[in-house]
Amino acid sequence: MPTPGGRSGQPTILKVSMKPYRSVLSKASAESGVLALVFGVYRRDGLAYTLIKCGYKEQNQYRRFIEVLEKAPQVKEIKILEKKARCCSLLLIKDFCDFYDKIMSKKILVLTPYIMSKGYRKFIAVVPEKKELVMFDKMLEEHGRVVKRERLPFEQAVSYLERTVMSLDLNSMLTPKQLEILDLAYRYGYYDWPRRIKLDEISRLMNVSKTTVSEHIRRAELKILKFIFKDSIMQ
Repeated sequence: MPTPGGRSGQPTILKVSMKPYRSVLSKASAESGVLALVFGVYRRDGLAYTLIKCGYKEQNQYRRFIEVLEKAPQVKEIKILEKKARCCSLLLIKDFCDFYDKIMSKKILVLTPYIMSKGYRKFIAVVPEKKELVMFDKMLEEHGRVVKRERLPFEQAVSYLERTVMSLDLNSMLTPKQLEILDLAYRYGYYDWPRRIKLDEISRLMNVSKTTVSEHIRRAELKILKFIFKDSIMQ
């Protein structure tokens, strides 16, 4: 019966940031400023079906992102699954690429979602044994310029992915004004103990009434609490 730690080698968890040599998603994210999370890929009839969730601040970013994809010769079809004010989900159907082939053949174990942001591909990879690190680095070099590569504990790596997904969800859930006020309140110490700034001081900085600030904060906090506790599997 297998025992924990029984194998000679332990997996290495790596957080990688790289600039792909050829990637339509890299180009689209760089030219639009859209954050794209790739949740899954499957192969059908020689094409790659890629499930993507995107986040953006302005509608013109979304339009530019779609425009770049539509002009790419390797893209065959874009199916919009859901569209909101500052996020959308889509199925991108395009030519199968070598990076996808590496992932699906398990030559590289990449945790999903992997991230496309400002032209860079960011992902968590699991290398089964240390002796395979050299081969892994060579495979990375085939696909792009590695900007950063660091080892992480597994829990920290998973937390990084979870925070990225949550950040995109919160961006779509909260209004721009709620995000702005929460960001200012956090940076100036409203949530510190003891508080370093009061509501009336935030209202002066934002040039709005104290009542308005309080309303935005309470509504934003309620949305966040519902997001955390609604349908929680831990309950």
